[in-house]
Amino acid sequence: MGPQWQNNFKENPDLFNRILEKTSLAHMKMLFHHDPQRTPLSKSPMLSTVRPEIIKGVLKFVALMETPMTGEFVRKGKVGDWRNHFTPEQIQRMKDRIAEISVASDFMTLWKDADIP
Repeated sequence: MGPQWQNNFKENPDLFNRILEKTSLAHMKMLFHHDPQRTPLSKSPMLSTVRPEIIKGVLKFVALMETPMTGEFVRKGKVGDWRNHFTPEQIQRMKDRIAEISVASDFMTLWKDADIP
């Protein structure tokens, strides 16, 4: 991640734990689980800093998603499970697209040792 992040973690040890908590599978499932008893999205304090036109778009999307879903929005959380959801042709198209849009960046080197597109 770089030395600046290492320094941030050393100066604030709680930061890493908060990141782990907020990126955990359980937390993401809780965020995306629709419960009619919870505060409506339009009144969520998380949206106080978001531009109104973005909120409007999100609310339209949420209204569209009111149709009951089958399955889970957040998948199993298993490393490599993405392969079960794509054909070889789709994987190749994804690799080609990633290469195309990241040609002027070293961003994908973050995952150079990972088996991902």
